[in-house]
Amino acid sequence: MSTTTSQQLVENYLRRLRKASRELPREERGELRAQIEEHLRDALPDGASEATTRTALERLGDPTELVAEHLDRLGVPARRAGTQEWAAITLLLIGGFIFVAGWIVGVVLLWSSRAWTAREKLIATLLVPGGLAVGVWLGLFAGTTSIQCGSSGGPGRPTITHCTPGPSTLHEVLVSALFVALIIAPIGTAIFLARRARRPPA
Repeated sequence: MSTTTSQQLVENYLRRLRKASRELPREERGELRAQIEEHLRDALPDGASEATTRTALERLGDPTELVAEHLDRLGVPARRAGTQEWAAITLLLIGGFIFVAGWIVGVVLLWSSRAWTAREKLIATLLVPGGLAVGVWLGLFAGTTSIQCGSSGGPGRPTITHCTPGPSTLHEVLVSALFVALIIAPIGTAIFLARRARRPPA
């Protein structure tokens, strides 16, 4: 097989490596590429056959896997949002309505993804556990605490109306503020996660 074919194999491999290594910080990206190129120069002398070239590239491993291992060693998260990331964001927002289990699944997807840092995952997990469901449940519960009245009496007896006092104005204001916060916070968290997942590599 011609030397040209071997060169094409190497160039194709390096092209895939450049594409995969975009997730790395700039300095680490350049260092990894330089190491791989130097290794290939040493392993493949001029005129190397196609078989020798293929063997050398197979020993190096798939470029995507090389970059993934490098990211793990550096503790750097991947920066691309995929199906898992969008599912995590959606379930963290509205999964609490599915017997809370949906939100828990969202947390699992969140922590198993490499699109966010540990700090970002903690924010998304602890800010409003349960997502929008918590705010909705609070609103429903608060709606049942209004003034309730009932009447008692009978034939020949005066009708007496009994009323249970509702919450004070201050209590209503605080509950309303909490309700708004519990609605805004999950939405803000979802937007935050979406933006962070779509950011370019460091």
